[in-house]
Amino acid sequence: MMNTRIDHRKLIFAIIGAGLLAGCAATTPLPLPPVNPADATVRVPVRTPNNLLVHDETTVAIQSELSQTASNAKSAENMEHMNHGSTPGMQHGEMPMQDHQAKPTDVSAQKKALGEEMKKTADEMTRTSDAMKQQSERQTPKKEGTPPE
Repeated sequence: MMNTRIDHRKLIFAIIGAGLLAGCAATTPLPLPPVNPADATVRVPVRTPNNLLVHDETTVAIQSELSQTASNAKSAENMEHMNHGSTPGMQHGEMPMQDHQAKPTDVSAQKKALGEEMKKTADEMTRTSDAMKQQSERQTPKKEGTPPE
């Protein structure tokens, strides 16, 4: 006679495991309540998004500031070229030596002034951007359930 010994603990775990596997393998999902947004038959009104290709206020403000700075730099560069190349009645060798000696300091002073102006413009753009962000945050309604910041 053969003596078979059954481990009751393993048998119980095997039955529970088989039951869980059979429960997970069910092919028909449970029915959803009629108002559940996960139901595929429910139609929810969808608001179309704003035109995403239109620039927002911050972008427009930054672009206008940058174009002003670029036009100022371009006009300063044009003025510098005009002073050197279009002096009537003078040949290249006839230029006074004093202008050559004064020119590097003028250029460095112009560069320094332009750098300071660009820094002021950058600071102003940062302030404008921060103000617009704060205004946007005040105008945007808070969602329910979100913690206050």
